[in-house]
Amino acid sequence: MKEIDSDLLKRMELKILYQIDVICRKYKIKYFLFGGTLIGAIRHQGFIPWDDDIDICMLRNDYERFTAVMENLVTDIYFLNVDNCEEYLHPFGKVCLKNTFVKEPGIKPIPNLGVFVDVFPFDTFPEKKVKQKILLKKMYITYKFRWVSSLERYVRTKKLLNNIPNYIGYLIANMKGPQYHARKLNHFAKEYENTESSLVFNSAGHREIMKRDIFNKTVYVSFEDEQYPIPEKYDDCLKALYGDYMKLPPESERKGGHGVEAYYYEEAEL
Repeated sequence: MKEIDSDLLKRMELKILYQIDVICRKYKIKYFLFGGTLIGAIRHQGFIPWDDDIDICMLRNDYERFTAVMENLVTDIYFLNVDNCEEYLHPFGKVCLKNTFVKEPGIKPIPNLGVFVDVFPFDTFPEKKVKQKILLKKMYITYKFRWVSSLERYVRTKKLLNNIPNYIGYLIANMKGPQYHARKLNHFAKEYENTESSLVFNSAGHREIMKRDIFNKTVYVSFEDEQYPIPEKYDDCLKALYGDYMKLPPESERKGGHGVEAYYYEEAEL
């Protein structure tokens, strides 16, 4: 195996994104650049200079259709999620490049994880405040269990008195394992999928809640010299996520990417 540097990592991710776009156009699956990738498209027409990852999102129906399509395709990319990989740790999916391997920092290794693009599903979020609070509380507790159980080892806190209850929580979370908690997160996220609501949320995010109509219409923008889809109401989306997204952060805060260890095998097509 040979190590992948940041420039090669970006090229590989762009290759994945291009193939995702081809597949989604062919099967009429709606997706959007998301998160830091969406900021990069608007502010820099490409990657944020200090970032090296790509995120996209889909509404749940499109996410399920994309999952089904990817299961039957023979190509040099593949889709990982908690339903098709026993060692997978996340409540969202990753489209990976064959003949590559990635180790995410601090968490248990996923044996067949390659260089990837993250795919976040957005689910129906209830409008009633009581239902919102109950759902968010369930999601928060489950998310904490999932995160703790995905760690390679227990990390002590500075406050010694907190270590005993924290360690007990770590042991309890690991009785089921991160896959169990990730599947439970997906179950909770889809709780209101058959109800009417003007709101949607990203169950893998921290209270990433926004209007459903943000994703009604699509426009195309340049990202690293190719045209990719974003929500027509991208301004509403980014303000909901980041506030003043056009303002550059201080240099000390310009940190991005996954901080992964990435490698490729000789068979990889670079």
